[in-house]
Amino acid sequence: MMRQNPAERPKSVAELKRLLQKHQLEFISLQKISRIDATVVPATQVDEPLALEPPRRLGVVDWDGRRLTLQLDRRVTPEWIHALQHMPSHSEVIGRGPTRFTFERDRAMVEASKHEIQPVVDHFKSWLPMASRTLKALSEQDAARAEAQRKEALRRERQGEEERLSVLRNTKV
Repeated sequence: MMRQNPAERPKSVAELKRLLQKHQLEFISLQKISRIDATVVPATQVDEPLALEPPRRLGVVDWDGRRLTLQLDRRVTPEWIHALQHMPSHSEVIGRGPTRFTFERDRAMVEASKHEIQPVVDHFKSWLPMASRTLKALSEQDAARAEAQRKEALRRERQGEEERLSVLRNTKV
Protein backbone atom coordinates (compact mmCIF):
# COMPACT_ATOMS: atom_id res chain seq x y z
CA MET A 1 0.00 0.00 0.00
CA MET A 2 1.27 3.44 -0.91
CA ARG A 3 1.82 5.85 1.98
CA GLN A 4 0.55 9.33 1.53
CA ASN A 5 2.31 12.41 2.78
CA PRO A 6 0.34 13.72 5.80
CA ALA A 7 0.34 17.24 4.27
CA GLU A 8 -1.54 15.85 1.21
CA ARG A 9 -4.25 14.11 3.24
CA PRO A 10 -7.67 15.68 2.86
CA LYS A 11 -8.84 17.39 6.04
CA SER A 12 -12.56 17.24 5.30
CA VAL A 13 -15.11 15.37 3.23
CA ALA A 14 -15.50 18.39 0.94
CA GLU A 15 -11.75 18.50 0.37
CA LEU A 16 -11.77 14.75 -0.34
CA LYS A 17 -14.53 15.25 -2.94
CA ARG A 18 -12.55 18.05 -4.63
CA LEU A 19 -9.45 15.85 -4.68
CA LEU A 20 -11.38 12.95 -6.22
CA GLN A 21 -12.92 15.26 -8.85
CA LYS A 22 -9.49 16.62 -9.72
CA HIS A 23 -8.05 13.12 -10.17
CA GLN A 24 -11.11 12.07 -12.18
CA LEU A 25 -10.62 15.05 -14.54
CA GLU A 26 -6.91 14.19 -14.87
CA PHE A 27 -7.82 10.59 -15.65
CA ILE A 28 -10.33 11.67 -18.32
CA SER A 29 -7.75 13.99 -19.86
CA LEU A 30 -5.17 11.19 -19.94
CA GLN A 31 -7.72 8.93 -21.65
CA LYS A 32 -8.37 11.60 -24.31
CA ILE A 33 -4.63 11.97 -24.98
CA SER A 34 -4.32 8.19 -25.25
CA ARG A 35 -7.24 8.06 -27.70
CA ILE A 36 -5.71 10.87 -29.80
CA ASP A 37 -2.36 9.03 -29.89
CA ALA A 38 -4.10 5.81 -30.99
CA THR A 39 -6.04 7.47 -33.82
CA VAL A 40 -5.18 5.97 -37.18
CA VAL A 41 -4.92 8.43 -40.03
CA PRO A 42 -5.69 6.77 -43.38
CA ALA A 43 -2.86 6.39 -45.84
CA THR A 44 -2.83 8.10 -49.22
CA GLN A 45 -3.91 4.99 -51.10
CA VAL A 46 -6.19 5.68 -54.07
CA ASP A 47 -9.18 3.40 -54.56
CA GLU A 48 -10.87 5.17 -57.49
CA PRO A 49 -11.36 2.51 -60.22
CA LEU A 50 -10.85 5.00 -63.08
CA ALA A 51 -7.53 6.10 -61.52
CA LEU A 52 -6.33 2.50 -61.43
CA GLU A 53 -7.59 1.35 -64.82
CA PRO A 54 -8.49 3.72 -67.65
CA PRO A 55 -11.72 3.33 -69.59
CA ARG A 56 -11.40 1.74 -73.00
CA ARG A 57 -12.83 3.07 -76.24
CA LEU A 58 -15.17 0.48 -77.69
CA GLY A 59 -15.82 2.18 -80.99
CA VAL A 60 -17.40 4.98 -82.94
CA VAL A 61 -21.08 5.09 -82.21
CA ASP A 62 -22.07 7.81 -84.61
CA TRP A 63 -21.02 10.73 -86.71
CA ASP A 64 -23.87 12.95 -87.87
CA GLY A 65 -21.78 15.02 -90.27
CA ARG A 66 -20.83 17.37 -87.46
CA ARG A 67 -20.57 15.55 -84.15
CA LEU A 68 -18.53 12.42 -83.44
CA THR A 69 -19.73 10.12 -80.64
CA LEU A 70 -17.38 7.54 -79.12
CA GLN A 71 -18.48 4.64 -76.94
CA LEU A 72 -16.50 3.84 -73.76
CA ASP A 73 -16.58 0.58 -71.85
CA ARG A 74 -18.01 2.35 -68.77
CA ARG A 75 -19.32 5.60 -67.42
CA VAL A 76 -16.69 8.20 -66.50
CA THR A 77 -16.87 10.39 -63.42
CA PRO A 78 -16.67 14.19 -63.22
CA GLU A 79 -13.30 13.73 -61.48
CA TRP A 80 -11.97 11.69 -64.39
CA ILE A 81 -13.27 14.27 -66.88
CA HIS A 82 -11.53 17.01 -64.86
CA ALA A 83 -8.29 14.97 -64.98
CA LEU A 84 -8.69 14.50 -68.76
CA GLN A 85 -9.11 18.24 -69.22
CA HIS A 86 -6.12 19.04 -66.97
CA MET A 87 -3.52 16.53 -68.16
CA PRO A 88 -0.02 18.03 -67.93
CA SER A 89 0.74 17.40 -71.61
CA HIS A 90 -0.93 15.81 -74.61
CA SER A 91 -1.13 16.05 -78.35
CA GLU A 92 -4.33 16.93 -80.16
CA VAL A 93 -5.95 17.92 -83.38
CA ILE A 94 -6.07 21.72 -83.21
CA GLY A 95 -9.40 22.77 -81.75
CA ARG A 96 -10.34 19.18 -80.83
CA GLY A 97 -8.52 18.81 -77.50
CA PRO A 98 -9.79 17.26 -74.27
CA THR A 99 -11.62 20.42 -73.19
CA ARG A 100 -13.80 20.26 -76.31
CA PHE A 101 -15.24 16.84 -75.44
CA THR A 102 -18.53 16.46 -73.64
CA PHE A 103 -19.60 13.30 -71.85
CA GLU A 104 -22.92 11.58 -71.27
CA ARG A 105 -22.84 8.37 -69.27
CA ASP A 106 -20.40 6.15 -71.24
CA ARG A 107 -20.19 8.30 -74.37
CA ALA A 108 -17.74 11.01 -75.40
CA MET A 109 -18.73 13.58 -78.00
CA VAL A 110 -16.86 16.23 -79.96
CA GLU A 111 -17.43 18.35 -83.04
CA ALA A 112 -15.32 16.98 -85.92
CA SER A 113 -15.23 17.17 -89.68
CA LYS A 114 -14.93 14.07 -91.86
CA HIS A 115 -11.15 14.40 -92.33
CA GLU A 116 -10.55 14.95 -88.57
CA ILE A 117 -12.29 11.79 -87.34
CA GLN A 118 -9.37 9.34 -87.43
CA PRO A 119 -6.80 11.72 -85.89
CA VAL A 120 -9.31 12.73 -83.18
CA VAL A 121 -10.00 9.06 -82.38
CA ASP A 122 -6.26 8.27 -82.27
CA HIS A 123 -5.54 11.16 -79.91
CA PHE A 124 -8.54 10.32 -77.73
CA LYS A 125 -7.28 6.73 -77.32
CA SER A 126 -3.88 8.02 -76.17
CA TRP A 127 -5.54 10.34 -73.62
CA LEU A 128 -7.39 7.58 -71.76
CA PRO A 129 -4.40 6.21 -69.79
CA MET A 130 -2.93 9.71 -69.34
CA ALA A 131 -6.21 10.96 -67.85
CA SER A 132 -6.29 8.01 -65.44
CA ARG A 133 -2.69 8.66 -64.37
CA THR A 134 -3.55 12.33 -63.86
CA LEU A 135 -6.61 11.35 -61.82
CA LYS A 136 -4.47 9.06 -59.68
CA ALA A 137 -1.90 11.81 -59.07
CA LEU A 138 -4.61 14.35 -58.20
CA SER A 139 -6.31 11.84 -55.89
CA GLU A 140 -3.01 11.08 -54.14
CA GLN A 141 -2.37 14.81 -53.67
CA ASP A 142 -5.87 15.29 -52.23
CA ALA A 143 -5.44 12.31 -49.90
CA ALA A 144 -2.02 13.54 -48.73
CA ARG A 145 -3.45 17.01 -48.09
CA ALA A 146 -6.38 15.54 -46.13
CA GLU A 147 -4.01 13.31 -44.15
CA ALA A 148 -1.80 16.28 -43.26
CA GLN A 149 -4.85 18.31 -42.17
CA ARG A 150 -6.11 15.43 -40.02
CA LYS A 151 -2.68 14.97 -38.40
CA GLU A 152 -2.48 18.70 -37.68
CA ALA A 153 -5.97 18.66 -36.12
CA LEU A 154 -4.95 15.70 -33.93
CA ARG A 155 -1.74 17.48 -32.93
CA ARG A 156 -3.69 20.60 -31.89
CA GLU A 157 -6.24 18.50 -30.02
CA ARG A 158 -3.49 16.63 -28.18
CA GLN A 159 -1.70 19.88 -27.33
CA GLY A 160 -4.94 21.29 -25.89
CA GLU A 161 -5.47 18.18 -23.76
CA GLU A 162 -1.86 18.29 -22.55
CA GLU A 163 -2.32 21.94 -21.52
CA ARG A 164 -5.56 21.06 -19.74
CA LEU A 165 -3.88 18.16 -17.93
CA SER A 166 -0.98 20.42 -16.89
CA VAL A 167 -3.42 22.95 -15.42
CA LEU A 168 -5.34 20.22 -13.61
CA ARG A 169 -2.18 18.70 -12.16
CA ASN A 170 -0.70 22.02 -11.06
CA THR A 171 -3.84 23.37 -9.44
CA LYS A 172 -3.80 22.90 -5.70
CA VAL A 173 -7.07 21.80 -4.13
